[in-house]
This record gives sequence, C-alpha cells and structure tokens, in this order.
Amino acid sequence: MIRDNLLKLNFIISISAIVSLLLFVFLFIFPALKTIVIREAEENSLVIAEHLSDMVDTGHDGKLVINEGIDELINSIMKRFPVREINIFTPRGRVIKSTREDMVGTFNREPEFMAVARTGRIYSEYSERGEKSLEGRNMGYSFVETFVPVLRDGKVTGIFEIYLDVSERDYEIKKIFYISAIILILLGGGLLAALIYSSRRADRYVALIKHARKEAERLSDMTFRILEKTPLGIFVIGEDRKIEYVNPAMLAISGARKEEFVGLRIMELPTYREIGLPERLNRVFTGEDFILGPVKYASYISGKETVRIFSGMPIDIAGRRKALVFVQDITEQKRREEEREQLIRELQKALSEVKRLSGLIPICASCKKIRDDRGYWKQVEEYIKEHSDAEFSHGICPECAEKLYPELYKKEEGA
Repeated sequence: MIRDNLLKLNFIISISAIVSLLLFVFLFIFPALKTIVIREAEENSLVIAEHLSDMVDTGHDGKLVINEGIDELINSIMKRFPVREINIFTPRGRVIKSTREDMVGTFNREPEFMAVARTGRIYSEYSERGEKSLEGRNMGYSFVETFVPVLRDGKVTGIFEIYLDVSERDYEIKKIFYISAIILILLGGGLLAALIYSSRRADRYVALIKHARKEAERLSDMTFRILEKTPLGIFVIGEDRKIEYVNPAMLAISGARKEEFVGLRIMELPTYREIGLPERLNRVFTGEDFILGPVKYASYISGKETVRIFSGMPIDIAGRRKALVFVQDITEQKRREEEREQLIRELQKALSEVKRLSGLIPICASCKKIRDDRGYWKQVEEYIKEHSDAEFSHGICPECAEKLYPELYKKEEGA
C-alpha cells in the first residue's frame, strides 16, 4: 500500500515537472527568443533608416523631399538585408514612397504609427506566418515590422516603415521549441522511470544519491587537477570579458604570474587585437567555436615570443555563458620543422650535385671505347669524366711500358 502511494506520488511529481518545464519554455524561453529576433531586426532597421535618411531632406515648408538615387539605394539595401518592403510616410501617415506602387498615396492611422509620429520613438512588432501586419495585411511570411522616425531639430518630419523577413529565425525558434519539448518529455519519462526504480529500491536510494554526490565531487576535483596538470594552456573568460581562471601551463607559456593574468580585460589587449582574437572570442559568446593559428605572438605581460594555436568553445557554468580558451605552444615544434625543412633542402641540393654511373654501358671489346647516348664512341676516361665527378691523371703500367719502349727494357736486362 505504501509503495503504491509512493508510485502515485512519483507519477504526479513527474507529470508536474514536465508540464512546468514546458510552460517555462513556452512562457519565458520562447518569448525571450522572439525578443532577441525583434532586437536584431530593430538594429538592422536602424542601419537601413540611417542610409535612407541621407536620401531624404526637409523642404522649407517642412515637408519631406525624396532625393534622386533612392531607388538604387533601396535595391542595394534589399539585396543586403532580408527586407521585403519599405514605406516612407509623412508625419500624418501618407505614404510618399514605397517599394509597392499600390501603397503610394495610402494613409496609416493605426495607433502604433500615430504614437511613433507623436513621440519620435522607434516601434517594432513581431508577426508569424499567417498573422496580419499592423495595417491589417497578411504578408504570407514571418516578419518584424519596424517604424523608425526621421527627426530634424527634435521634430518628426517623416517615418520609415521596414518589413524584415525573419522566416528563417522563426523556423529556428520553433525548431528549438519543439526539440526542447521532446527533450523535456523524454527527460520527464526518464525521471518517472528513475523514480519508479528508486521507489522499488528504496533501501538503496539514499546510498545511491550519496554515491552520486561523491562521484560528482570526485569528477569535479579530477577535472580541476587535469586542468592544473595539463601541458595545454587554458584560461576562462567571463561575460564581462575578464579572465576568471588560468592554469599553470598558460602562465608558463605567457611568462606571467597568476595575479597579473586573472582579471585582465582580454578584449582591450593590443597584442590580442593584432591577431584578431577578440572578434573570435565575441563569437564564442554567441555559441560558436573557433581555431586561430599558428600565429606568432608576444606576451602583453612579459613580452615572451611564442608560436601559438588558439582554440575556444562556449561553456555554461551556473547558468552563465563563459568562453573556454585553449592555447597550444608550438614554438619548439615550429623550430624543429624549420630545421628539418632546412636539412631537407640541403640534402636535396647535395643530391642534385651528385653524379653516378649505372645500368649497361656499351664498350668496344677491342679498343675499349664506350658508346654514349648519341652513338659516339669515346675514350673510357672521357666518358667517365662526363658522367661523374672523377678526374684522371695519366701514367703507364709496366706491361705497356715494355711494349712501347722495348729498347729500355733490353738495356736494363743487359745491365
């Protein structure tokens, strides 16, 4: 009876956890992701509006004047940004320029538009595929509609309306939501199975938790020891772009002390900016990995020159995004490679200067002349000299001397 009640309680807890997590994702994570999309769209719209404002002037009567060349600028903007539509309004809501001819001359009296005209503040709204715009039109795609006021001497002289296509981001958000829901359901199912199993093994449940806690502490301690002992340089950067942790190997590579390294604002170091490291570190905080190198680098602290390979990846610790950076010192390896390449070049040069004879050599059985590749018969010493580095000095053997100078040998015998 007690076990059945415990199983029911575990089932209720599991279902409640799944529902709570799904609600959390739907009510907080999903809107947060949409807010990010809106902020990105607003930033792009401000950039676009800044370019467009160069083509819009205010006449003596206070009315907007569209300069020539704005069509070419709009075409360029629509190629560069995912812009579907651009409208230019007077403060009273009349469209004086649009990428859609049917919009020119129409009026916008919506409250959001009038608030922008009255306050001079930017306004954006996110709409999914199938939802209508602020003007009541069905656009057929997910978009962010942004009103950007044109201010002259503190007064609103016109308003840009920019439609940015965010269908791809909308798809990514929904994909994240659905994947999260599936994962949470699977996790909930796993949690339920674990609770049922733990209920049936109640006598070992507490012991398992203690063992898991000790194992986690052991792994944490082991991880720290590995970081401290690894020959690979490692440092951790926080959200404020300050170095929070550095291992001994990194201190050895840099020739610096720990108190000099920890707390540095790495993005402000000129030596890191020279090799383009800050830009890559910023991408880590958006979820991207990177590899940089090999690069020659002189330590900002000690001036020690090394050849390094940098790599980085995002990590989340206690709910905060951090950058984990690895630094490999390949100075000695690079020096050995250069020495090896120099040795290879020297050997290749030496080999290119070496000549040797090989293969079958046609030689006359009578006069002992050798036939070369062109068919000419040459003396042995001439042929060998052409095909090797050998040099000849001439003498005469006793047998040849007797044949050539017999009278000398007869005198020697008579004596």
